Amino acid sequence: MVHTLDYGVLSTISTRTDIFNDDDDETLPSSSSPPVIPFGNVYSFVDGPCNKSTGIPYLYGSSMDQSMKDVTSNNVVSLTLTEASSSRDGSKNSCVVQQGGWGDPEMPTCARVVITGKLVRVDPNNNEEEEEMEFEMAQTSLFQRHPSMSYWPDDHDWFVSKIVISDMWLLDMFGGASILDVDRYFSIDLGLVDVVDVDVVVKEEQEKSRMMMMMKRHLAEQTKMTVNLHGF
Repeated sequence: MVHTLDYGVLSTISTRTDIFNDDDDETLPSSSSPPVIPFGNVYSFVDGPCNKSTGIPYLYGSSMDQSMKDVTSNNVVSLTLTEASSSRDGSKNSCVVQQGGWGDPEMPTCARVVITGKLVRVDPNNNEEEEEMEFEMAQTSLFQRHPSMSYWPDDHDWFVSKIVISDMWLLDMFGGASILDVDRYFSIDLGLVDVVDVDVVVKEEQEKSRMMMMMKRHLAEQTKMTVNLHGF
């Protein structure tokens, strides 16, 4: 899901504490400290280019956005992903709400994962070659898989950030959730096909489809000629 999905819900501890007033709201405990208020926001992400999975969620955010304002005070975040947002056919039975069906995004068999960690900027100006290369990879991947991002306003202070993962909560079956080992998670090889090979496969399939259409048209023309010739 981390490699194939396009978006999830980024949760932060909100800095908008003024929306609640302890004196007026009995649901909040009386305290001299600001209330802890969760805030969820839909965010697009990538974990690398199409042909390479790093397992690290990279985001493209603006300092004007509420989520990015929140992380200036507390940069611990969670990113929630659900198989329900996948376009794969295999997820339809488990995740799609339909009349007479048993699918639902809340069904345990409709996989979901909550990734928790610290959100940190990937700064190309740190004078560190490794981080500069990481920034180039992440921004190129974001623009590749989310093309409209490259047209977003220049004056919104956009930046690339990543989640340094410390915990992964996964539910994909009945019987309760699993806590994934982060080191084991990063050791998984998805065996992705190179982009060049994918392009070749796509072109081959397109050529096959074109040839099939030509054959069908030819057969239809031959049938029509036979009918006109013999009258049946």
